[in-house]
Amino acid sequence: MSWKNISKGNYDVDGSNLRSNLRNIVDNYKPTSINVVDTGREGTIVILNSVFAYNPNVKTINISSNLTSRALTMSEMFQSCNNLTSVSNFNTSSVRDMSFMFQYCNNLTSVPNFDTSNVINMSNMFYSCLNLTSVPNFNTDNAIYLKGAFTWCSKIRSVPSFSANNISTVDYMFFGCWNLASVPYFNMSSVTSTVYLFAGCSNLTDIPLYDTSNVRQMNSMFSGCSNLSSSAISNISNFDTGNVFSFTQMFGDCSNLTSAPNLNFNNVEYVHQMFYNCTNLVDVPEFKFSNKRLVIEDMFQSCNNLSDASIQNIINSFINQKSVTVRSLSNSKQGSIFYLTNIANTRYQNRWAELDAAGWSY
Repeated sequence: MSWKNISKGNYDVDGSNLRSNLRNIVDNYKPTSINVVDTGREGTIVILNSVFAYNPNVKTINISSNLTSRALTMSEMFQSCNNLTSVSNFNTSSVRDMSFMFQYCNNLTSVPNFDTSNVINMSNMFYSCLNLTSVPNFNTDNAIYLKGAFTWCSKIRSVPSFSANNISTVDYMFFGCWNLASVPYFNMSSVTSTVYLFAGCSNLTDIPLYDTSNVRQMNSMFSGCSNLSSSAISNISNFDTGNVFSFTQMFGDCSNLTSAPNLNFNNVEYVHQMFYNCTNLVDVPEFKFSNKRLVIEDMFQSCNNLSDASIQNIINSFINQKSVTVRSLSNSKQGSIFYLTNIANTRYQNRWAELDAAGWSY
């Protein structure tokens, strides 16, 4: 027999033909506990991607380590097992792909410290694990993809210091982790994109001084981080952004941000809504724009508390860099720097003459 009913809802399953055996009991018996035993041949490669996926009733799963030691991929292995609360610490030493492994496992609170030393892809591994509270210190020495790994893990308060020596993208990695209070330093020297990395982390206060020397995009990196401390802004000011071409919505909805970091704009092309809805933003330095393809629209939209000195700094940013061709993202929007940056307070519109005198056309 390929499976055996041990007690009500509890099944032993033969791992030699796991996919079809599981489908049989899942469709017909709605198990709450599954124990997978291995009767397969030694050395046989096992494909475990999606093997338990969309099993709405199972709460616990134990799998033979002898079976899993022969698996190269576990992508989507437990995807949408909405009631899963625990899995055994099975052998994952040969696995290369764990992407989407626990996606939508909404009742999972913790996972074992799996051997991830050979895993390359951990993208979206815990996507929307809404009740996950802790994360083991996984070995990520060989990982390249961590995109969305903890997206919407809203109960996580801290994470270990991962090795990121080979990682190229961390987009959305902590997106929506609104209880995350701190993040450790990890090596990002190979990372090229940090899009939405900490977006929605509304309780995050401190940001380490990361190596961002190879990052090209920082779109919405801190969007919705409404509690960033002054020390975090100081560290962000020291980020190496010399290769970045887009700061679009980088600090959107950072409602407690009072001072803008002084970043390197040398290669930046897009600053669309960079400080959107930063309602308490007061201090803005004089930026040094130099890219002739710079596109600006609504850079300071809803920033209604900018100081007079900041307004002057913004004017000077353009007066001193008048070789830059400022363009709106919309061809229908023609107007002054004030219009393109969306500085709402009309009492500053009489300063347009300063830009006229400097030779600006708009």
